[in-house]
Amino acid sequence: MDKAQKVLRRSSIRLKSISSGHAELNMIVSDVDHMRGTAKAFLRAQQTLVEDLMDWANKEKNLAIQETLALLAELSLLWSETQKDFIDQLKTFKLQFDMILEGERSVDKIRAQLTAYEQKASKLKKDLQKNSVSSVDETKRVESKLDEVKLSISRAQVEVSEQVSENEVVKLIRLKEGLSKLSDYYLELAFKCNAIFDAHRAVVAEIPAGQEKSTNIQNIIYTGSKFSKAHVLQAKEKVKNYKQSSAVRSTAPYDISSSDKPPPYSPNIAQDGSFTSVRSSFGSPAGSSVTSPLPVSEVSQDIYTSHRYDHVSETVHSFNPHLDEVNPDSMRYENIAGPSTNNERYHNIEPLPYGFRTGTPTTIYEQNVAGAMTNMTLK
Repeated sequence: MDKAQKVLRRSSIRLKSISSGHAELNMIVSDVDHMRGTAKAFLRAQQTLVEDLMDWANKEKNLAIQETLALLAELSLLWSETQKDFIDQLKTFKLQFDMILEGERSVDKIRAQLTAYEQKASKLKKDLQKNSVSSVDETKRVESKLDEVKLSISRAQVEVSEQVSENEVVKLIRLKEGLSKLSDYYLELAFKCNAIFDAHRAVVAEIPAGQEKSTNIQNIIYTGSKFSKAHVLQAKEKVKNYKQSSAVRSTAPYDISSSDKPPPYSPNIAQDGSFTSVRSSFGSPAGSSVTSPLPVSEVSQDIYTSHRYDHVSETVHSFNPHLDEVNPDSMRYENIAGPSTNNERYHNIEPLPYGFRTGTPTTIYEQNVAGAMTNMTLK
């Protein structure tokens, strides 16, 4: 059935293009429309599956099944929005070929006008050669008209030449722009798909399962709710903070040895009162960074008066963007016994200059930062 519909659709496009031409361009535009329609149908099929899964889960009395599928439904909603964005973005790709087709039609219109002038001139020449005019005055009138047509032909030839040259340049520009954007759309779709279904797999991994068929269901405990929610939140943040590859990014690592940079224990406060930090971006490749200005009020609130480790970690990242992000897996094992303030790794919290607090240094970079602060205190 699908194959027959495809043949029918393409045949109708070719028939419509017999008079106007450009069957290939018309086929491309039709293919993009068909692609969008197919993507919408696939999206609706996925949504139907998720709805049926939720209906089944709501009738189950198993908490693990209910919470897991509820979280997967959130991820499914995020994935549906991502696919809708991609389907809408295909409109832009189609628009480029619509404009290419419009340019070709404009050239065809000018060429048709030139052909009409040439046919008219040919007819007038035949009339003069056959001596079909009845008088000298009539002959002069036809000759004058022929001269006017020849002048129109010359102008039309120049216009056709200019229009063809301009159209070829514009065609290349539109083709490059359309295909480049299509690449960006697929890269964005792939990145978001990876982020969403990484979280999807992590949530599914939290489902408890007995090792043997004889395992008592009462002995199976579902403890993954908190960590599953963390994976979902992380996926949402990645999708939200995604930046396309065409965005301007700074790829140079922060050099703390440079003389024009502030020391690692001092925030980078500009003369205009803004705070600039270097933070890793979810949409950026490893090692790249983006700068974000913050008001001094937010700097005071988040850094000078806050003693929570997550803000200290953020500050350390602002000076070393290559530190690994804290992921839910590592958080799970560090925080399994309680909040981060009770974590053994950070139990030895001491005040440091400028209101910073940090735990026992665990990396060479943290040791260097702590050493610099200690030396300044001794001085």
